[in-house]
Amino acid sequence: MATFAKKAKAPQALLDKLIAQNLVVPDSALALRYITYVGHYRLKGYWFHLTDPATKQFKPGTTFEVIKTRYEFDREIRALILEAVERLEVAVRNTICNHLSLKHSHFQHFQGHSTFSSTFRVTFRVKSCKII
Repeated sequence: MATFAKKAKAPQALLDKLIAQNLVVPDSALALRYITYVGHYRLKGYWFHLTDPATKQFKPGTTFEVIKTRYEFDREIRALILEAVERLEVAVRNTICNHLSLKHSHFQHFQGHSTFSSTFRVTFRVKSCKII
């Protein structure tokens, strides 16, 4: 079993460490909530390039607000992308289902494995597709 040299720290201790590294934290209660519920490690991806690699100190003037804004921006983009992927996934699944239903009659394609083989491929062309 692997052992780790670093000991776990409470969110307040992690916030104190960031402040000691010259991060400007105007609203420590907000920063503490983010560290507690989003996670120090997850947020680190939004601040690692704002620190000096040699000293681990934040660049002058770096605020927690900058980190929070970057995280929220990324979260919103991720939500938009997942929504688009979900629509595409439903459209492709339904297209395949419609194709199989029309080719093999109503729900027949679910009965038995004769419809499918190890080299089963579905080829279809999208003439036009409008996802609203």
